[in-house]
Amino acid sequence: MYVDAHVHLGRYPDPTGVLAAVESAGIACVAVTDTPAEYQRGLPWLRRPLVEVALGVHPLHAAELGPEDLARFDQLVEGCAWVGEVGLDGSPEGLATLPAQREALGRVLAHPSIHDKVLTVHSRGAEGEVIATLARAGVTAVLHWYRGSLQDARAALEAGMSFSINPAMVGSSAGRGLIAALPPERVLTETD
Repeated sequence: MYVDAHVHLGRYPDPTGVLAAVESAGIACVAVTDTPAEYQRGLPWLRRPLVEVALGVHPLHAAELGPEDLARFDQLVEGCAWVGEVGLDGSPEGLATLPAQREALGRVLAHPSIHDKVLTVHSRGAEGEVIATLARAGVTAVLHWYRGSLQDARAALEAGMSFSINPAMVGSSAGRGLIAALPPERVLTETD
């Protein structure tokens, strides 16, 4: 069975059509969301036998989330098996909001049931910090579209983390180098 471990179904122009194609092909997928509100909106139409809906607090949306959004996360996390997309973004796009991102990620990792979940994690431009933070928290994590160093990747592997890879990664020499260095049992596929 093919597994898509990280897909933003809600971002497609025709998410219902994509979902029908996924079901028809027998593909299992983890439909990630960016906010607790998106997760709630998506549950009625995304939840299917082969689809896990992940509760997200995307780092690039962290600064927009208020206390009520994080309280909503706390309420909803009990009902999901996957959490994501969560993490940090230290790229030029996310640099200004890193303090809010760190606060949101800390809130996610502090939830009492987080150790019962699988996290799909964004780490662009903050790979070392994200890996160290996840390792300290002792959570089950999948680093999606990882672009960091091989040294940080080794630290993630030592902490028990996995990686999800996508076609864009296969198309770059850095991505191919990372994939070659990963144990196959720690690799998942994704379409992000």
